[in-house]
Amino acid sequence: MYTEDSVQEVKQKVEIVSIIEDFVTLKKKGINYEGLCPFHKEKTPSFYVSPVKQLYKCFGCGKAGDGLQFLQDKENMSYPDAIRHVANKYNITLVEEGSQNYTIPVWKNKTDLSPSIVKWFEDRKISQKTLIKMKISEGLEYMPQREKEVNTMHFNYFKDDVLINVKYRDSKKSMKLHKGSELILYNLDSLKGKKEVIIVEGEPDCLAVIEAGLDANYAVLSVPNGASEHRNNLQYLNNCIKEIAHIEKWHLGLDNDSNGRKLRDELADRFGKDKCDYIEWKDKKDANDVLKQYGINGVIECCSKPKKFPLEGSFTVSDFSMEIEDMYKTGLERGVSIGLDSTGTPALHGTQC
Repeated sequence: MYTEDSVQEVKQKVEIVSIIEDFVTLKKKGINYEGLCPFHKEKTPSFYVSPVKQLYKCFGCGKAGDGLQFLQDKENMSYPDAIRHVANKYNITLVEEGSQNYTIPVWKNKTDLSPSIVKWFEDRKISQKTLIKMKISEGLEYMPQREKEVNTMHFNYFKDDVLINVKYRDSKKSMKLHKGSELILYNLDSLKGKKEVIIVEGEPDCLAVIEAGLDANYAVLSVPNGASEHRNNLQYLNNCIKEIAHIEKWHLGLDNDSNGRKLRDELADRFGKDKCDYIEWKDKKDANDVLKQYGINGVIECCSKPKKFPLEGSFTVSDFSMEIEDMYKTGLERGVSIGLDSTGTPALHGTQC
């Protein structure tokens, strides 16, 4: 895959009208463009493109998205193929990942935890059975936030059973990843044999969903670097592109705060909203909070009632105010007469109705 900077440069250069005009004949209509939808048969245009919002929407079949999503839907391109297509169109040089030498942490396979660490998880309703299953370990680690070496719990990141990275966390919420290691999704190997994913924002949330037994039917993942109020670094998706390519449905269970919702929308745009829905954690912030307050059944209930993204909300009435005003003043275009007047008598000269 490509570096995140390369991908962002491509996204910034996308001009949706130019992209779609390669496949659909578009006509200027007010501030937007219209054309016959390429996703279903129609005679009257219901396919609109907004250059302001950089989005398309068909009011006939419901298809909607941005320029990259259009290429994936119309040409059956993968996400990397869509990136390459746009890069070629705008003469952007893509920089490949893979030449970097990552640091590999040492796996000691020692998961017997001290009473204090076990108690920390028990307070969060996470059992030792889950801790063993997820290979949680501990050890002394220098934490920059504390400016000293302290005992930490280790969330171990594996790919094909090989340790790739480690998230270190202490009881004071100080956290860091293993220096120089590859950024990947947490619990990546759970993707094997699964077509649906529940993805959350932190490792304890991932453990909470697993504690509820939902990993029997779903891959359960966590992002490695949380959510940011600024641009999120999604490099871990590029690094895991082969592992996630087969996933058919993403259930986005990010935190119930502004940063979490921002990351949720970014992931939905990346995966395609037609392949995503989202989980609401009742009146709590995240999956682990629900587990603590409502128990296993609370987590199961939240995950069993995902919400659909409102694709129809990609455009609002105000986006088409000029078209609506024109329709109000002039009415619909008249159709062609069949040659009869209102009494059934043939009309002269093929007069229109």
